[in-house]
Amino acid sequence: MRRVTALQIAAGGAAGLLTSACANNPALAITPETSSGKSLKIWSVHAEDDGDTVLVRGLVRRPALARGMLDGHLHVVARFSDGRPEVIADTRWSRIAPRGSRTGSYAVRLPIADAAAVSHLTVSYAPTADVADTIPGMNP
Repeated sequence: MRRVTALQIAAGGAAGLLTSACANNPALAITPETSSGKSLKIWSVHAEDDGDTVLVRGLVRRPALARGMLDGHLHVVARFSDGRPEVIADTRWSRIAPRGSRTGSYAVRLPIADAAAVSHLTVSYAPTADVADTIPGMNP
């Protein structure tokens, strides 16, 4: 008999949630890039056209031996091939428990009406405070 760990169950359940939740809107044609840090790993990122916005969501995970407070934020940058200014937003993840599941989710809406024009999307972990000229708190 095969044993299933709690992590496999959590990851499988979250993957099913993301798949079912994203079925309503078309995904962007590009593959988003990630840039993790030592204290936070970006596990997944999904971007979809939500009409007048682009919805970016996914999962983050804290490494097993990481301890202490987890500061910082996720920095989301959308770039365009036609030369228009990039759209930048900062977001946080849901609470990550100190024990048990060390996975959290995140989501942010970017004010982009023409999602097909996005040529590059990056989600990165920034261990510092939010940048002043970003779009704050546009969480779904």
